Amino acid sequence: MTKLLIVEDEEPIREMLKEFLKHYADVKVITATDRRSAMVALEEHQPEGMLLDVMLPSRPDGLEVLTTARRVSPHTRTIMVTGTVDVDTMQCARTLGAVDYITKPLTLDYLERTLKQKIAQCL
Repeated sequence: MTKLLIVEDEEPIREMLKEFLKHYADVKVITATDRRSAMVALEEHQPEGMLLDVMLPSRPDGLEVLTTARRVSPHTRTIMVTGTVDVDTMQCARTLGAVDYITKPLTLDYLERTLKQKIAQCL
């Protein structure tokens, strides 16, 4: 079973992603809303993949979470998610180990393709 962590502070987006992914029998979805809950989930579950919001409501932001996540769960493949396109942030995320960077609003077809290509073929 593939474990996927969603770190998103906006409840409607988090719930939409969770609902979309629950249709895949071989995927266990774990959610977190901030750095603290993300770190607990990473340590406890060691997920294969993580969708990580770049702009969390308080410090640290998603890039700082990504840096810490690489130490806590080094095999977790991270896709950064953001509402804004910023080339510098995209480059920084890739340098820190993100496997991709997608923008909101998310299209579910694109999200599904990206997850299949970058994290788990079981989707």
